[in-house]
Amino acid sequence: MRFKHICPLFLAVLGFTACSEASQDFHFTYFTPTSTKVFYADQQTDTIHLVSTDPWTASSSAAWFTFTPTSDQPTGSEISSDTRLNFVFETNTTGSVRNAVINVNTENSIALPVYQLPWLRVSRPEPVFLNADNYQVSAIEATQMRCSLGVLAVSQTDSVKVYNYQPGARLAAAGNEWFDAIDTTFASTGMHVVKLNYRTNNTAQEREVKLTFTSAGISQEIVVKQGKKIEQ
Repeated sequence: MRFKHICPLFLAVLGFTACSEASQDFHFTYFTPTSTKVFYADQQTDTIHLVSTDPWTASSSAAWFTFTPTSDQPTGSEISSDTRLNFVFETNTTGSVRNAVINVNTENSIALPVYQLPWLRVSRPEPVFLNADNYQVSAIEATQMRCSLGVLAVSQTDSVKVYNYQPGARLAAAGNEWFDAIDTTFASTGMHVVKLNYRTNNTAQEREVKLTFTSAGISQEIVVKQGKKIEQ
């Protein structure tokens, strides 16, 4: 950014004293927030801000990902421009993590990687991301996401938390002798907490039930595992 210190022109009794203009140039360009952008499979929009002291243009070669605007510059007395980039991307039905790069050309050119996961957003249970060898890795390195909620034999209630980016998502599970069936459709987007009800496990065997979370044609399995009875 350009900071200019301009000395005023003083009129003295004995004459004029003028200070010459001194300037020092600073240039910066950055995204805010600065972290890598990661989107979920049913997510189709998002935003980020690009701050720059200089005119800039931006582009991405990914077919599934676009954004606007693609250029801006400081105007008037602005030291820098603060521009909101509006992302639009397709639902990820590929089954794999995909990535794109936003390239910004300016005085100090920068690039921002963006990733879209092939999975839906589950907050409880906390997902575990694994690679093809079943080693735990980061989400953008993973080939599979597992969601497993472990509960005690004496437990009778719990909950799961899911987030859908498109309306009409659904969470469902068949009932049985120890688990109450659920079938919930979410008309609105956002975070949803769904209560689970089940009976105490008085058997010597662990047991489990599978929930299916579906949004935009993409399904995510959530497994609830109840521990066996502990002998006293």
